[in-house]
Amino acid sequence: MSSKLSRALDRFQPELVFWIGVGQFFGLPLILHRKFRHLPVVSFFGENLGMHEFDWRKSGISFKQRIKAVGFRLMRGGYYRHVFRRSNIIVATKQQTSEILLSLCSSVRERSDCREKLVELPLGYDPRLFRVDAHARRAVRDTYGLKEQDLLIVVSSRFSKGKRLDRLVKFLSSAFDDNKRLKVVLIGFVANDPVSESIRRQIDASIYKDRFITQPFLPREDLSRWFNAADIGLYHNPSISVQEAMGTGLYMCLSNDGSMSHLISSAEYGLFFDRNDQASLIRCIRDAAQTVSIHMDNGYHAWRLAASLNHAWLGYDRLTWDLMERLKNTDAYCRYCL
Repeated sequence: MSSKLSRALDRFQPELVFWIGVGQFFGLPLILHRKFRHLPVVSFFGENLGMHEFDWRKSGISFKQRIKAVGFRLMRGGYYRHVFRRSNIIVATKQQTSEILLSLCSSVRERSDCREKLVELPLGYDPRLFRVDAHARRAVRDTYGLKEQDLLIVVSSRFSKGKRLDRLVKFLSSAFDDNKRLKVVLIGFVANDPVSESIRRQIDASIYKDRFITQPFLPREDLSRWFNAADIGLYHNPSISVQEAMGTGLYMCLSNDGSMSHLISSAEYGLFFDRNDQASLIRCIRDAAQTVSIHMDNGYHAWRLAASLNHAWLGYDRLTWDLMERLKNTDAYCRYCL
C-alpha cells in the first residue's frame, strides 16, 4: 500500500470496512494492512450460476467443465475461505450466491462458521434518484408521443451475446400480436458494438419496428426518468437495474431461474416467467398488462407510490442500516467497541 494512502487512513481512522469486489481482488492490500486488522469487516459477494459455464455442485458435468470447476476451487477457494474467516458478516446478494460460497468451504466446521455469518441481501439502489416522479413520466411520454393508454415495457441491460436479447426481441414480437397497446423501449445500445448493431437490424426488419424505442446506455438520472415513463419492467437476467426500477414503483416481469426470486413476494407488484419459453413470457406480459391497466383506471400514481414504498427495503440506506444493526450483535464488533 502506498505511503500516501497509508497517511490518508491515519487521518480518516475508519471504524468499519465494507469489502466490495472480493472476487476481483479489489481492496485486498487494504484488508491485509495492519491498520485494518482490528476492524470489523463486512464482505459482499454476488456470484451466481449465470456468471459461470459450469456448476461444480452438480454431478454429470463434462470433463472440460469439471477441469474449470477444479481450477476455480484451486485458484480461488483458499482465498475465499480466508475472506470468510476475516469477515464478521458475509453478504450474499441471492440464494445462489450463498450456495456457491458454502460449496467452497473445505470442512463441516468451515461451512458452519460461514453459514453463521451469511446474510442474504440484494444490491441496493439510490432512493434519492430512483423514486416515483410524475413530472418525469409525463415529460418522457410526451416527448416520444406515447398516449395515455399505451403500455410501455422497459428493457435495460448491458448488451452482450450471452444475454440473448435477440431472442427476447423475437418473443416480444409475439406479445405485440397479443396486445395492440404495447410498446417497448430497449436501453443499452452502444455505438460500433456488434451485438447492438445486430439487435438494431433485427428491429428494423420487424413488422413491429414502429413499436420499439431504442436508447443508448444511459446515465442513472435518465434511466430513472425512463423507469417512471414505463409501465412494466422486463428482465431475464439479474441486474442492479431491477432494484432501481422497483424503486420507481414499476411493475416487474422477471425470470424464474432463481436469481431474482427474492425480490418479489406478491403478484400485486410483479410476476415471474420462464425465459426459455415464449408462451410463458407472453402470459406474464398479458397478466402484467391486465394488472397495470386496472390501476391506470383507478389511482395509478397512488399505486406506483405504494409499490415504491413496498420496495423501500431495497434502498441502500435501509440495507446499510440493517447491516449496521446486525454487526452490533457480533462478538467481534463488541470486542472492538471495548
